[in-house]
Amino acid sequence: MTFVTVISALTTASLAWLVFGSTSFRFGLWDDVAFLVSAAIFLYAFVHLLGAHANEVAKDARRTAAEGEGERDRDRNDHWQANA
Repeated sequence: MTFVTVISALTTASLAWLVFGSTSFRFGLWDDVAFLVSAAIFLYAFVHLLGAHANEVAKDARRTAAEGEGERDRDRNDHWQANA
């Protein structure tokens, strides 16, 4: 996880406890807004992290497929040269 994701998760968790878990603190609308903003930042960072990971996996898959095609072409050329 990235630094932004970790900080966002900790902020979201602490604000969630403050908003929903604490009975001694009631700030009204502003704590709800702060929680929603931090949750949105966390979700954005998390989705961005998943997207970056998916992009890397796709690049690796394309690279592996291209290497496999290159090996098949070399094998085919070797076969034709051996039989020529």
